[in-house]
Formats: sequence, C-alpha cells, structure tokens
Amino acid sequence: MLDASIAQRGPDAAGRFHDHAEGVEILMLHRRLSVIDHVGGSQPMVSYVGESPELAMVFNGCIYNNTTLRDELIGLGATFTSDHSDTETLFNAYQQWGGDCTDHLDGMYAVAIWDRRTCQLLLFRDPYGQKPLYILDLGEAGDGCIFCSNPEPLQTIATELGLTNISTSALQRYLQLGYLTSSDTLIEPVKCVGQSTPLFQPTTETIEGAIRGSVIDHLESDVPLGCFLSGGVDSSLIAAFAQQELGNLRTYCVKMDDPAYDESSYASAVAEHLGTTHETLRVSMNPAEDICTLVQQLGQPFADSSILPTYWISVAARKEVTVALSGDGGDELFLGYNRYLAINTIARWHTVLARIPWGGGSKPQTMKAKLGRMANASRDWSLCDVASIESIFSRNEIEQLTGEPFGEAVVPVDIGTPVQRLQQFDIEHYLAGDLLRKVDTASMAVALEVRSPLLSMRVRNAVAPLTTRQLLSGGRKGVLRSIARKYLPNHIVDRPKMGFAVPLKSWLQSEQSSLGQLASDVLLSDDPFAGLSIKKEVVTTMLQEHRLGQRNHEHKLFALLTLALWNQQARA
Repeated sequence: MLDASIAQRGPDAAGRFHDHAEGVEILMLHRRLSVIDHVGGSQPMVSYVGESPELAMVFNGCIYNNTTLRDELIGLGATFTSDHSDTETLFNAYQQWGGDCTDHLDGMYAVAIWDRRTCQLLLFRDPYGQKPLYILDLGEAGDGCIFCSNPEPLQTIATELGLTNISTSALQRYLQLGYLTSSDTLIEPVKCVGQSTPLFQPTTETIEGAIRGSVIDHLESDVPLGCFLSGGVDSSLIAAFAQQELGNLRTYCVKMDDPAYDESSYASAVAEHLGTTHETLRVSMNPAEDICTLVQQLGQPFADSSILPTYWISVAARKEVTVALSGDGGDELFLGYNRYLAINTIARWHTVLARIPWGGGSKPQTMKAKLGRMANASRDWSLCDVASIESIFSRNEIEQLTGEPFGEAVVPVDIGTPVQRLQQFDIEHYLAGDLLRKVDTASMAVALEVRSPLLSMRVRNAVAPLTTRQLLSGGRKGVLRSIARKYLPNHIVDRPKMGFAVPLKSWLQSEQSSLGQLASDVLLSDDPFAGLSIKKEVVTTMLQEHRLGQRNHEHKLFALLTLALWNQQARA
C-alpha cells in the first residue's frame, strides 16, 4: 500500500531496506525521480560495518548547495563514491554532524534516517516545509510508527486499526483558511511533521546577488529543465537570471480559455524580452475529473482552486522537462499581498472598524465587502482574526455550518509588528499548508520536480534584516520590483497582480459544466459529510443561492466540495 501510494512521485526506480536491531524493526520504501546523478543516487542509501548496516536513509527533494557542501565534507575527510549525488552529500553530512546537519543544508527535503548505532529513527523537513512528510503513531494499536510522503495510506491504515478520529479543531480551521495548517490533518492520529525553524545567518550578500546565486544553484540537473512563467514579477525575475546563466532557457505558460484569467500574453512579452525559448501550453481541462484525482493525491481536502491550473501546466510541461523553476515565495518574503497593507490600517483603526456590522455581500471584491472583512478581523485583535481578511468562512458561519462553537485558533508567536506577525503566519501556515502543498501535489502527480529559488536560505538571510517599512517602500513587493526594473519592462513590473485563478464562480453556477455537475452529484447526495459535523441543509441553501445568482459562494462551495470528496474517498 505504501509503495503504491508514492509510485507517482518516483517512476524511475524503487528500493527497500529492512533491518532488525535490539527489538526494533525498520522498513524503508523509496520511489525515485532521477534528477541528479542517475547512477549514484539510488535509495535507500546504506552504510555497513562488515555485513551489518550502520545507517540507512531515504530522502525526497534536492540539496541546492550540494557542490559547496560536498567540497566542505571532502575537506573534513569524507569519501564519496558517486559523481555528484546530493543524496550522498546529505548522507555524509549526517555522518559528519549528526542531527545538526540541517544547519548546513540549503534545499527542499523530507528525510528519514535510521541510525542503528543509537537505535533511533530521525525524521526532518526543510525550514519552509516544501516537501511533505506524514507520520502515524500507532500508539496502543501497536508499538512504533509509520511515515510516508502521502497522508492517504496512513489514514487508511488508521481507519483499519480503529484509530480514526476526526479533529473538530482542524475541520474548523480548514473551513476558515481553506487549507490545513502546517501540522494539521483531519484524522487525528496522522500528523504532518513540522518544518524546521529557519536559521538566519548574517550575510553581506545583497538581495539581488542572493536571488541570482540561488537561481544558479537551482539549475543543477541531469535532466531537461525549464521555468514556469506567468508574466508576474516573481517568475519573470527568476527567468531573467536563469536565462542569463543558461542562454537557452525553456519557459512555459498556460493559456486559459477565459480571457479574464489568461496571463499568457504577459508571459509571451517577458519571454520575447528575455530571449527564452517559450511555449504557450494549451491544456486539456477536465476540472471535475482532475480535482477528484488531486484530492486523492493530497489525501486531504483543499480549497485553493489554483491547484487545477497548476496541475494542468505541470501535465503539459512534463512532456518536455523533468524540472521546472517557479516564483513561489516572493509574496511572503517581500510582502506582496494586499493584506499586508490592510493590516496596517487595522492596527491603526481596529477599534473603529470593529463597530462596522459584518456585511460580506454577494460581490467579494467590492469596497463594502473588503471593509466588512476588515471589520470582522478587528473584532478580536489577534493574528488569527487578522488572517480572517482572507478567510473563506467567518467564525459565525463556521458555527452555523458545524453547529459547534468556534474552537482553538492558530496564533503564531506574538512578536514584532502586526505585519511581521502576519508574514510569519503566512510563511508558517499559508505558504507551507497551501501554496507549497499545492505545487508539490500537482507537480509530483506527474513526476515533475518544481524548485523555488526565492525560498533558499541565502535569499531569506539577505531579506531578514529589512524592516517592514523598507520592504513596503514603493508599495507591495517594492524591494523585489526595484530589482526587477533592471531586467524587465516597466509595464510588466507595474502590472496588477492577477493570480493563478479559474472561473470557479461560473463553473459552479452551471450544471452543464463538469465541476457544476460534480458539485450537484456530491453535495446533494444523501450523506456527503458522514462522520463530519457539517449541516447539509446549510450547504444546500448555499448551492441554491449561488445557482440563482443571489450570493457568490464560489470559494465556500469549492471548500465544501473537496471536503466531501475527501470524506467519500476516506470512507471508501
């Protein structure tokens, strides 16, 4: 079951390791997507003392400072048998520094190491949580635990062992945020291993130099590599540096049928300016079938509909490349969201805003609706409620939907300015729980590795000393835009943020669309939320209001649809 669940993540090779030591039994299964050193990176990687295994490791991801770290380890006396395997570099890093090896790594990774010398199994992830890692503690059902890159088989095992218990607090946070936070799953015995705390090290490197250097680090590949290009600042700047380094960069964008959601003209303009080999991909879209597939791959409900175009461009790009660069992380590191400006307003005026009745309205982008969301966030001056500016369901709506009081909120460490606190919330939860989980699932479903140069530690170290005022100088993402002006036309740098969206409202309004039909079939079925505290009559009313054009419930309905799909699959 575990081997089959991760097969799509690694179609190139499979391996296993089995060991007994002092009453402990360990089994490791690995599927490989071969990107760096096809021969030397086979896993599980094992070292022996005589005929007995000493260390065994499985690893998912990529170490971007592989070359420099390898040279450092050789200088310390390490020996290598592979040519340039980052797997062997990571293996030797653990042998040299033990658990402190993470202090030396710059990359995306989920790692499991069996150390027979101490009879310990070590599990750890990269600071941003770019690669997934889930664990099922068997507890009283049996000694030990099971870990996997996908939660779905662990949830199945938990159900078979009678360990299934729906977390009410996780369900409520999902309804509010539209994703499960960095450590949440809905089935309580299954947990996501938290990402490591980012370590900031003083650096004299400029931000521009750090980004350029990170892009170069991310170009290491023994298989075809390209770059996702939306025509926005983040991906365009990544493409600019990669093109300068390679000279023949392949870039890809996806053309959407609806002009309101199509950024392909901007991407083509950037590609022409940079001189990349560009292709506008025309994708085959089946939203209903694809979201069912993706929810199964996620093993979780997921309310961010941009997972669909992310999947479509991954499918199309995989026909030509195995690795793709992306601009993920720019909005979080460089304060690119409107909510960072909104939080300054709330911090100053929250006592006044709190007196405004919650309105919402049928048109979420109107000033009235935006003020309503800010008012809702102001009622309880905490970061969780500040995050409600972008929430799907308000606390009151969650209580109506579940029939239970809103429970435990997610509150980050109370340090820094309100903007810094919100930024930390986004990095810890929104980036890890939504954006990175979305990209990893959509890309690895077709065995495509997506790398995010802006999320390297050298970039984070360069950005960390900047104050909120410095980051917002010149508006949202002002620092990044000032760098981009050196390499991109002003009309690209200054264009409004569009996002990777789909016409969700119209799809759900029409039963003639595949997604609208799926919503009817699932949400109006006899018991789509069996075992969950969701009132079906509230959901039915929302669907009717949306279909009649009385209110726009697109994001709420999509969140409920993926929740019901997950519930059906979990109970199958």
